[in-house]
Amino acid sequence: MKNMRTDECNNKCSTLKIKNYKCFQSDFAGFDEIKPINIIIGRNNSGKSSLIEMLDFVTRINRNEKSTNDFFDINTKFKAVLKLEEDNLIPFFRENRNTPEKLNHFGRHFRDKNIEVIYQGKDLTISFEDEYLKSFIQRIFSPSNLDSSQISTQKSNLAHVVDRIKIPDYLKNKIVRRLLSDRDIEIEKSFSANTNVNQDENKLFLEPNGINATYIIERFLNFTGYERTFVTDNLLTNLNSIMGKDANFTQILCQQHDSSNDSKWEIFLEEKKKGLIPLSKSGSGLKTIILVLINIILIPELDKKPIADYFFCFEELENNLHPALLKRLFLFINKTANEKNCHFFITTHSNVVIDLFSSNDNTQIVHVVKDSKISSTKTIDSYSDKKNILEDLGNKASDLLQANGIIWLEGPSDRIYLNKWIEIFSDPKLKEHVHYECAFYGGSILTHHCAEDPDIYVDKININNINSNAILIADSDKLSEDSELKERVKAIKEQSEKNGSLIWITKAKEIENYIPKECLEECYGIEKLDDIDQFELFYSTKKSKNKSYWKTNIKKDYNKVDLARKVVNTKAISKEKLEIIFDLKENIENICTEIEHWNDFN
Repeated sequence: MKNMRTDECNNKCSTLKIKNYKCFQSDFAGFDEIKPINIIIGRNNSGKSSLIEMLDFVTRINRNEKSTNDFFDINTKFKAVLKLEEDNLIPFFRENRNTPEKLNHFGRHFRDKNIEVIYQGKDLTISFEDEYLKSFIQRIFSPSNLDSSQISTQKSNLAHVVDRIKIPDYLKNKIVRRLLSDRDIEIEKSFSANTNVNQDENKLFLEPNGINATYIIERFLNFTGYERTFVTDNLLTNLNSIMGKDANFTQILCQQHDSSNDSKWEIFLEEKKKGLIPLSKSGSGLKTIILVLINIILIPELDKKPIADYFFCFEELENNLHPALLKRLFLFINKTANEKNCHFFITTHSNVVIDLFSSNDNTQIVHVVKDSKISSTKTIDSYSDKKNILEDLGNKASDLLQANGIIWLEGPSDRIYLNKWIEIFSDPKLKEHVHYECAFYGGSILTHHCAEDPDIYVDKININNINSNAILIADSDKLSEDSELKERVKAIKEQSEKNGSLIWITKAKEIENYIPKECLEECYGIEKLDDIDQFELFYSTKKSKNKSYWKTNIKKDYNKVDLARKVVNTKAISKEKLEIIFDLKENIENICTEIEHWNDFN
């Protein structure tokens, strides 16, 4: 069996990954585990929808349904985790003696162990590899005292067990309900003229783009055999809850435009003082909410399936939805996942969604990253535990997780200067929130950060785990050329250089030492200031060469952020003045080059 291994954590057994499909070629990509809510983020065309296609394909094959997806071929591989439960082990590891124990010595060791399995091709064929099975057995019985004949026998038995299980429990009987980003609820033809209906089975299918939504509502409202309260009570109540103060609908109807056989049906919503409003005259955001509710409330009833059997796969629900409305929609989804034991897979670009779920224990964020033509996935597992510290310093989950790269700074005044310098030296091509984001580590709080390899576990905020595209800027705090760097600065400098990350430890004492004197003169209407020395205590009235000016004009009203805002808006600030100050030109040019690399600039 190819590429299988034991899972060290026996309760984590819901892996599903894919390889050799579209942009996922170099390694397996997907879900390390499946949680109630799975948020998938990444740039456009990075491969987010391909993960949804994987879910759809695997669940269809498991239900012996013909897949509508023809992209999977014999080279496509899927990875999942099987749990070796007793009932499946007994036929091959039966205890022959007359004892209460049903499993023999080998079976008892394998019981409840998890094993990764590789399926290949459209029929999910399990392939076996003798060396893997041998190593698996040796790990279970480590230190092993098995001879070659015993290993050979157990390899054969274990292979039969895996083949007997076929597919993990967490994928059995699952049905994918997909809602595309390009969706609508349309006025639809009468039932008999509807080509999207299986006339023989008299059954409606809600298409991923929203087709048949009108007729599903119509049948629940008007046909015997359907419980209309699912629409008039359940759906309408939840719709109003999600809409909040934006609207309150008293009734939902589905009406014909005329009495002919080819007449078209349309959904109407009634609102006090406004009467019946045709859905065609409403916004696409309202239609999105109704489509979500049809999937969650009506489809399980239509299929006569428990809601726990469904994987709800919704793409970019934020399209045309106000952030407050979107938040209420996702609170409903979260409540449904918790109460109904169903699963959601949601692709998004929305900071509202990411911020809402980034610290939710029942949620994971999977980041799809595309490098050239190859994509990979990374579960943001370390971020949740450390998110609160970052938020205390003014950072949001969405800013960091969706950034092309992050520049780590001591505080907000440093950000103001840096953004201006990048603007000037990039002529002005590079901008925050478009090409990069800034995050703060708060001076001495740098002690709680590191720049280690992402695969190395450390009980600190690892800036490379949050985003591997990282630059760190730190004040040297030197009072002379011979002064030593602080230990926290030395440590992160060594880690950054080891991992190839860009770091700038200022040659001057701190960022403020790079302010051109002409900017200060313009800010405060004073003249003849001396240049700020490399190791000058900028804010001190005692050690500054300009202490008389500083004391009378600046110190009394000094605020680092306010000063930074004034400086960057002066007419005096220019590339010519900045590039002659200490090591500023070299380092800002290096930073601009790195940001351009993050954004695939030529």
